[in-house]
Amino acid sequence: MGVFDPTSFMDATFEGVNDTKVTPIPIGDWPAIIEEPKMVEWKSRDGLKSGWKLSMNMKIDSPEVASVTQREVNKVRHDVMLDLTEAGMLDMGKGKNIGLGRLREACGLNKPGEPFSFRMFDGKMIKARIGHRVDGEDIFSEVKAVAPQS
Repeated sequence: MGVFDPTSFMDATFEGVNDTKVTPIPIGDWPAIIEEPKMVEWKSRDGLKSGWKLSMNMKIDSPEVASVTQREVNKVRHDVMLDLTEAGMLDMGKGKNIGLGRLREACGLNKPGEPFSFRMFDGKMIKARIGHRVDGEDIFSEVKAVAPQS
C-alpha cells in the first residue's frame, strides 16, 4: 500500500456513488470481541443530569454477518452507564451497576476476591445479543444483552 497524500487525495476525482444507509447487523446472538473500552462523560439533553459511562466497540466476529452486511468488519458501539459514589468511585452497592456486572460476568471478570480493571475488557470474547432501533428511516444495531461465549 502506498503512502497516503492528503493533498493529492483532495484533488482526486472518483467514479460511482456512495451508500447513504448502512445495512444493520442482523438481529440475533453473535460472537463479539470487545475493543477500545474507554470512559466517556455524558450530559442529558436538558443539561440537568450528567455522569460517566463505559463506552466500547464490539466487533461481531461472524462470516454470516459479513455476508449479510457485505462489510468485512462489523462493529456496534455499546455503552454502560456507571453509578458512582459521592467520592467518584465505582459504586459496588446492592442494585448498582447492574449492566457493568452483566458485562463483567459475560467476560469472566466478576469473581469475588479477584481484582478488576476496565482495561481488562479489551480483547475479551463474548456473545452479544443484537437488536435494532429505528429512528425515522434509519435502522441502528444495538447490543441488547451480553452472555459468556459458549
